[in-house]
Amino acid sequence: MRMLVDFRCDAGGSVGMGHLERCQAIASWLDREDVCIVVAADDAGKQALAGRPGIEFVPDGLGVDGEIAWWRSRARKPDCVLFDISHPARTIDAAATLRLVGGIGRDGARIGIDGFGQQALYADDAPIDAVVAPYVGTKADGFRRVRVLAGAAYFVVPRHWKRRDQRSPADPVRRILVTMGGSDPSRLTKEAVVALKSVADSAWIIRVVIGPAFAESAVRDILAATEGDARFDVGRAADGIVSLLQDCDLAVASTGLTKYELAWAGTPSVQISHSDEAAAVSGPFALSGTAIHLGSISGVRPTDIARAVVSLAADLDLRRQMSARGLALVDGLGGARLADELRETASARSGI
Repeated sequence: MRMLVDFRCDAGGSVGMGHLERCQAIASWLDREDVCIVVAADDAGKQALAGRPGIEFVPDGLGVDGEIAWWRSRARKPDCVLFDISHPARTIDAAATLRLVGGIGRDGARIGIDGFGQQALYADDAPIDAVVAPYVGTKADGFRRVRVLAGAAYFVVPRHWKRRDQRSPADPVRRILVTMGGSDPSRLTKEAVVALKSVADSAWIIRVVIGPAFAESAVRDILAATEGDARFDVGRAADGIVSLLQDCDLAVASTGLTKYELAWAGTPSVQISHSDEAAAVSGPFALSGTAIHLGSISGVRPTDIARAVVSLAADLDLRRQMSARGLALVDGLGGARLADELRETASARSGI
């Protein structure tokens, strides 16, 4: 009998698409399980996810108690539920979020993917069996009852992504990638484009990625800013994001899950955070030496981005160091490790 595994995540224009993408990445490693990803999404998220298989949407307007009742009414009774809902909008009212977690899948195992610092949700008395904190700088301190899987060794990329174990950074730099996540609520992409236009060599090829939940107004601004400039190639990545990560010489990126994907690819980068809160929790990662972190967009100007890109492009030794450190930090096997731990936790709970 195949184990039933459900995921519960949030997605959309304000929350972004990273939680959903991570759930899909983890699901790709669960080849022996029957998987369903349950998503609470706003209109932008629903539009971006239209037609994707294996996704079920939480009905709108239910609230915590209404969603718990909806889960209990479903014919599907999962053996394990993995929650990827630790983000500022949820941690503001942590009690309500934990009540939701405690009311869902109550007869199976519960596993929570957590943040840290201000974005941490779970404590030792949380209604879960295990916490996954797949970030640099996370620790198991304070947890005794709850099993903790901490650190970048548990960062998951999709199973079909094939990594190159070594990279030889190009000199001179020619290919630049601009990627700011699935929704880019702070309009970082436009800021990066403005910055690069002012300093880009005529031989540079700058690929600008439009995420699936970008606001149409943001897309129009990006297209207007790059119109007629042959150095820029603007488009949606879809399944081609792996080759973009691996084939560019350096990237300008946000500090969501993308920073770990760039480390996995061994790609040096200049990074900007969408908010002060995101900048704060990115501090430990910045110390790993795989990227230059400029801080929150609230304190970053296009001239700062331009200066950092020019400096990094000119420093071959630094780019070599960043590439090697990234490859060592994220080895691409986090999905296999997490899948094994998930099966063991669920089996211990339900006796499968």
